[in-house]
Amino acid sequence: DNSSFQTLAQTAQDFNIGIFSSRSLGSSGRKGRTQAQCLDWKGLPPSVGAPLLPDLYLQTDILHVTRSSPGLLCALVGHKTPANVESNLKLASFPPLTRHEFESVVKKCAD
Repeated sequence: DNSSFQTLAQTAQDFNIGIFSSRSLGSSGRKGRTQAQCLDWKGLPPSVGAPLLPDLYLQTDILHVTRSSPGLLCALVGHKTPANVESNLKLASFPPLTRHEFESVVKKCAD
């Protein structure tokens, strides 16, 4: 019976515990590109949809989803180049997705 099943993040929220992520959803190599392709930005206003800005990297859009994950306190992010820093700083000007927006964007990834 899965009626009482909760994810780790949901259980952490129940106990008022914040979670840190050491990497973004699908943030490495070919697998990351595949996972990013399942993100569904259709139906969201341009202010929260991808691409946020034309010059942002695909990984920045993935980071936008990761930082919006319910129960996630912080996503630890590395910067390999000055361009990564600039892109992520631009992301900071956008509010995280609401829970409804987050669920709408990631729903295809669960399939």
